Amino acid sequence: MNKMSKNYKISYPFDSKLILRKKNSIRRELLLNDNLVEKKIFIANGSTTKEIVNILEIFLLSSGIKPIFFEGEYCRYYEELTFKNNDLEKFKPDIIYIHTSRQNLLNLPTFDDSSEEVSAKIDAEFLRLKKIWDNAKENYKCTIIQNNFDL
Repeated sequence: MNKMSKNYKISYPFDSKLILRKKNSIRRELLLNDNLVEKKIFIANGSTTKEIVNILEIFLLSSGIKPIFFEGEYCRYYEELTFKNNDLEKFKPDIIYIHTSRQNLLNLPTFDDSSEEVSAKIDAEFLRLKKIWDNAKENYKCTIIQNNFDL
């Protein structure tokens, strides 16, 4: 179990309120590690990601990774990863993390849809996401991580 000298629990289940409240002191302590490996991480967001980035930084630092974050524009994840992006090309990410929510889904089925319509909407949404993943993988040659959607 990962514990820091001040006994901040940063393994599951973790106390996100404590981590966010003590983020600066936890971060300072973790940055004392001389063996941190730098990784460039692009955050493509479909919703707010500030708290996620704050907690993710702590978890990565505690695992020996010093993240260098580049956050995309709010709700521009599709455009940023599907079309040419000079800023992202210059950044050269090691990892792209796509954080979306159900509000970003364009093809949500309704209760009135037939089973064929539901299938078609699910397929269309998956193909839209797959286009993002494929383009990002081809253009940036890095690991792509997509979050799960909220219920």
